[in-house]
Amino acid sequence: MVMVGACSMPIGSLLGDDETGSIRPNPLAKELDAADWIIAQPILSAALRDEQGEPAAWTNPGSGHAGVFEPVGATFAQNGRACRAFVARITAGGPARLVQAVGCLGGDDQVAIARATAWKGL
Repeated sequence: MVMVGACSMPIGSLLGDDETGSIRPNPLAKELDAADWIIAQPILSAALRDEQGEPAAWTNPGSGHAGVFEPVGATFAQNGRACRAFVARITAGGPARLVQAVGCLGGDDQVAIARATAWKGL
């Protein structure tokens, strides 16, 4: 199953063909606005912490945007943070977009996203 993620800061798109090597707070800003990320970020944080790796869905009734985050693999350390790969399915006013990325956990449900690209499949 594939899930959706979101971010709020205008730092560029996670959905392009170029991989982002550095951690960025909101590489999904092209698809999701700040209100979406306020709703989606704690859902992504919980999903990344879930040892079972269960998909976690979010929706913003105000924008109509929605998504699902699905953790992939085990947690690992990167730059002193607990990180985990995930796949996101984002529906934001058009066809669903799939994104693969790494989310790194911070305090207070904060998630920084690294290495985000359009999903290339298995």
